Amino acid sequence: MDDCNQHLTTRTGFRLHVRPARPADAGTVAEFFTHVTREDLRFRFLTGLTVVGDSQIAALTQVDHRQTEDFLAFTEDGSTMIATAMLACDAAMARGEVAIAIHKNFKNKGLG
Repeated sequence: MDDCNQHLTTRTGFRLHVRPARPADAGTVAEFFTHVTREDLRFRFLTGLTVVGDSQIAALTQVDHRQTEDFLAFTEDGSTMIATAMLACDAAMARGEVAIAIHKNFKNKGLG
């Protein structure tokens, strides 16, 4: 999945680094979700949770890279995780769903 690493620029000129999630990212992803608003957590997970648990973190970091992919976005220097975007498809690969969460301090930069 190394060929999926990308440096991108949003329409607002914000520069970021995007790559697929890996199992070793579990701690980074868990820490990221402490910087997502409660309202955004509710929209992302479609429930009123206040803490993203180990099972949700595992689902985001232990993906099959075929039917499910989770991309992580970082600041250009890689120091801060700023977003996650998951694409999950059905078994026939005919339909998919996307779920995005953005760090509260990096909203309104064109990431979504």
